[in-house]
Order: sequence, then structure tokens, then C-alpha cells
Amino acid sequence: MQEKIPFNQPRALTTDITETLYVNPLGGMKIECQVKDLMRQQLDIPKTTSLYLLQSATQALEVMALSLELSAGDEVIMPSYTYVATANAFAKTGAKIVFADIEPQSLNICAKTIEPLIHKKTKAIVPIHYGGMATDLEAIKSLSAQWGISLFEDAAHGVDSTFNGKPLGTFGDMGCYSFHASKNIHAGGSGGVLLVNDKNYDPIVSETIYQGTNRVDFFEGKVSSYQWQRLGGAYEMSPYGLAFLNTALREVKVVTAHRQALWMRYYEAFLPLEQKGFFSLRHTGPANAHIFYLILKEKAWRKGLQNFLAEKKIEAFTHYEPLHLSKAGYKYGTAVDALPNTERMAQCLLRLPLYNTLTFDQQNRVIEAVIAYFKSF
Repeated sequence: MQEKIPFNQPRALTTDITETLYVNPLGGMKIECQVKDLMRQQLDIPKTTSLYLLQSATQALEVMALSLELSAGDEVIMPSYTYVATANAFAKTGAKIVFADIEPQSLNICAKTIEPLIHKKTKAIVPIHYGGMATDLEAIKSLSAQWGISLFEDAAHGVDSTFNGKPLGTFGDMGCYSFHASKNIHAGGSGGVLLVNDKNYDPIVSETIYQGTNRVDFFEGKVSSYQWQRLGGAYEMSPYGLAFLNTALREVKVVTAHRQALWMRYYEAFLPLEQKGFFSLRHTGPANAHIFYLILKEKAWRKGLQNFLAEKKIEAFTHYEPLHLSKAGYKYGTAVDALPNTERMAQCLLRLPLYNTLTFDQQNRVIEAVIAYFKSF
């Protein structure tokens, strides 16, 4: 009997948490500095970027939104084709979400889809980097500078991925990575990091993550007591998450190389089927190989292929549902124009298994099953 091939299987990590038991006066962990240093080394994060290790990328996005001090009437531009966390973080502030369409190759929003949506009420642009593939950051950064609005990168998929040789998450005023169990590397289940590239945000962020207080100033002797300064919360990553991340980060280059090899094997195997018109592939390289997907020509073909793979004990998943068509999307956001690319991806995109411990033999089963499905056409 063949074993099931899951869509994702987080790599099991073993770690010694003894060193995490030391707590400093700020409530942080001794290991936190080690993890930050390791992150800079492994991911080439510049020293000018401040790192805040949090419980999730969702929380990093919430800190971004709180730091911008948004209010009712303000607008934030982002893709409709994204995880709901991107929208939730900013909608909670009372700002209106303005959904932009994606371009069909990268599945990201771009300057062309963003620019018509900008006006005096726009306070921020929040692109995601789908599957770790960068959007055109230089063009979007130029646009944000022209209008004097903030650029926040949702690089949840983007660990160990770059644009023009520079790490994702380091182009905007702020960015974030996810260390959820579904990502390339994880922090024992969940975790995230906020990258602050504009130093003007550091004092605001340091207050926000400590319940909105100037606690850091107090422990640094700058004030005699700490008080409530702004809205905030408890966001710091747990000692256990730090310990897992301390192990996972050491393997990130090996993980990326293996995933890229898997991605290229899929790509080369499926090129002949794309040429026959069954689906479209991404042709701009694997990036960090977070996701491999097919864009089926017909919605019915996607369902048929997904069911066929399930019969072969292979999991394959669709992805995002358009936020602009959801109940909350109508309430908290707007789509000024039609978003045809977003809606097509929601109907036709199918993700194939791609994870750190997937073997070539297992992948061959997936490839053979996909090819077998289309032989009947």
C-alpha cells in the first residue's frame, strides 16, 4: 500500500531549550540576541535593519498598522489575492482596505495596478511576495516615495528570497517574515519577525510591542517609570519558539537548495504539458521555492486533477479566495475596478506538494500522477 504524500510536512526539530531559561530585565531571552545575529548571517539582513521577533507574521502586520496610527477614512492598498491576515491587521485600525489586482506571472500587485488607486487618503501600500517571488519593489518604492506614503512588505513567504540581490522585507519602511509550520523554516509551529528599515519607526515599534508603554526607556534609565504611551499588545516570541528558530535558521541554505531542486524538477517535467495548453507555469525561476503551482486552463480541470491526485493519495491544494468578494471584504474594503486576474487564480490555481523532507522518489509519484491525468485528454 502506497503511503500518503501530504501537501506539507513541517520538519521535526530537536533543540536544547536550557539556554532559553535565562530571562533578562526586559522579559526577553538571552537566546534572542543569538537568533537575531544568526538571522543576519544566514539571510544577509543588513545591520541597519532592526529585528523584532514576534509570535507570528500576523502580529508583525498588526504592529505595522498600529505604528502608522491609521484612522477611519485612511486607505491602505493591498492585493485581494492574499491571506486574510494582511487585511485584518489594517482593517482593525478603522482604515479602508483598497484591493488591487495582481499581474498574472508573479501573482503580485505591481506599480501598474497600484498607481490608479492612490490619492490623498492613501497612507500605505502593502504588497505581498507570493510564493517568495518578489514584486517589482523598485517601481513600487518609487511610487510610494512620489506620493509620500508608507511601503510595508508582507514577505511572509519570503525567507531567503531576494530582489536584485537584496533580501525581501528590507526594501519598504517595514517588512515581515513568517515562521509558521507551513513555511520553509519554522519556529516550532508559529513565529514571525518584523523588520524595521526606517529608523523613525523604531521608538514607536518598541513601545507597541510592550503593551504600548515606554518600558524600554525605563530599563535603559531614560525615564523614572514607564507609562502607557500608545495602543499596543504582548507580541514577543516565546522562549520555545526562539529555541526552535535558533536550530531552523542554521539549516536555511540547505533547505532552500533542496526546495529549489524540487521546484526545478517539477518545472522541467511539466513544460511539455504546458506547451500542450493544459496549464501555465511560472517562468521566472524558483526564488526560495516556497510554492509550486499550476494554473489550469479550465476550472473543471483543476477539480478533476485535485480529485485524481487524492485517489493516488497525493494532497494538492488550492489557495486564496479573493478577499474583495468576501463578506468582510465588502464591509471593510473596496475594489475600485474589476480584478480578473485575482478571480482567475482563485478558480484555476493548484499547489503541489513541496516541503523540506519531500524525496525525489515521492516527487516522482506526483509528477507521474499529473502526467497520467492529462493522458486522457
